[in-house]
Amino acid sequence: METPVKQVRKLLSLDGGGVRGMSAIAILRELMEKLARKRGVEVVHPWQEFDMIGGTSTGGLLAIMLGRLRMSIDECEEAYMKFSEDIFKPRNAVVGAYNLLNAQGKFSTEALEANIKELIDKAELPQSEKFDDKRDDSCKTFVSVVRQEDGANTVLRSYINPEMPNPMRRFCMIWQAARATSAASTFFEPITIGPNEQMFVDGALGFNNPIQLLERESRDLWPDEDRIFLSIGTGSAPGGSLEGNFFTLAARLSKMLLETEKTADGFMRDNPHLVAAHQYYRFNVSGLGHVGLEEYKARPQIYTATETYLETMEVVTKVKQCISTLSLQSL
Repeated sequence: METPVKQVRKLLSLDGGGVRGMSAIAILRELMEKLARKRGVEVVHPWQEFDMIGGTSTGGLLAIMLGRLRMSIDECEEAYMKFSEDIFKPRNAVVGAYNLLNAQGKFSTEALEANIKELIDKAELPQSEKFDDKRDDSCKTFVSVVRQEDGANTVLRSYINPEMPNPMRRFCMIWQAARATSAASTFFEPITIGPNEQMFVDGALGFNNPIQLLERESRDLWPDEDRIFLSIGTGSAPGGSLEGNFFTLAARLSKMLLETEKTADGFMRDNPHLVAAHQYYRFNVSGLGHVGLEEYKARPQIYTATETYLETMEVVTKVKQCISTLSLQSL
């Protein structure tokens, strides 16, 4: 009797990083275009390729756009650029400095919400559409957030995790999930969700790299199936001292970058079998750590650094291996 072939689950993890999320989009575009060429098709959309997409902060916003809203990478990039330009404009230089030093909203929460709701409109969905996705072919999507009441990290899901509590699935709308995961506490006000008026902010200081959450969530859903992990970062920490206009922002960015790479290293150390079997790939541009979360005018530097990174022989080889692995139907 033949042993049944186990299905391969493909999983995408997207780091937070403010405007540096443009780098993650560029890397994902390169991978999806190469995968499409290998298969002889015009385009491969992330929601079609991945069984689960998880993200934190702006990575969470990207996860929702690509997974729950099924946007193309082109649409996602266009929306992301508009977000960056519309949202990261200081309300007032003097007031902004005072607010930032006091960990209050420096940028317009109203502009953030308006841009998110515009995405829902363009997807031709009502603003009341729940994050919970009941479609049979849904790409399971989650975002990392923090409950402000107790500072605990948690996730908002578009699916039911049978092993974990799912209290918010009855209440949370798509726009609220996007607003919660992108509500960097240094920049924006928290959001209140549900009849119990619980407040949420982004989970960047706990799970800016959500790979461990992705491992747990996917294992809970598919405990007996093989998994391929693709993790995309938004730039590693700089080698020298970190510059910043305000010490709170510099401290947040520095801690976030260090935690992100520490998480990546820890995941590789704890899962050597995945690395050895080419079931885990991490792409992260070096030298972008000096770009602030809000510096949308740094777009040329972000794309140039990403293109240079993708052209290095080590990364070219890793991209080829990743595409070969993603093309497998079984391991």
